[in-house]
Amino acid sequence: MTVPVYIAECAPADMRGRLVALNNASITCGQFIASVIDGAFSYDKRNGWRYMLGIAGIPSAIQFVGFLFLPESPRWLLSKRKDDQAREILRRIRDTDDVEDEILDVKARFKEHEASDYQGGLLKRIFTTPSVRRALFLGCGLQLFQQLSGINTVMYYSASIIKMSGVRDNSTAIWMSAATSFVNFVFSLLGVWLVERIGRRLLALLSLVGMFTM
Repeated sequence: MTVPVYIAECAPADMRGRLVALNNASITCGQFIASVIDGAFSYDKRNGWRYMLGIAGIPSAIQFVGFLFLPESPRWLLSKRKDDQAREILRRIRDTDDVEDEILDVKARFKEHEASDYQGGLLKRIFTTPSVRRALFLGCGLQLFQQLSGINTVMYYSASIIKMSGVRDNSTAIWMSAATSFVNFVFSLLGVWLVERIGRRLLALLSLVGMFTM
């Protein structure tokens, strides 16, 4: 949940959609690589599962160390009136000293929010603003129905599902599961390529049609 928000707050506006989509593609890439590693260790009938489980700690450790070197979100810093820190971080991640226009734009948006009527709390304002309410329900609905479609069950238990279909060999089932992960990864990359070309709405509609058809 935190990573897409962090990317969106740090990325330039013209790259925001592509970078958030790339985050999702990286997840599917990791799932594919994990499936391949599992396939390789599946031939070790005695200790293979231990290697599959234990190796997961390596990327976790690398990611933890990497996060220690990440800067704070400039937008968050500006919201806390830490302008100098936000300016320095923006210069680093934009690789330019010309960041004043972006800072002024973000601060102007904060002032608009502060000037708005917040009586009754932010949640009340969200649910009583028709355009925001529609976007909220549609966005949350997409997340809800994606999970109800069973995609996580298919991805996480694909090897078991394949065995239930008649495949008896464990290694064969795991390799076939890796092929499923590869297809998921390829189409995630397709989403990265399309998101800025055809827009979010059309891409979501095409994806839903594809899910329904399959």
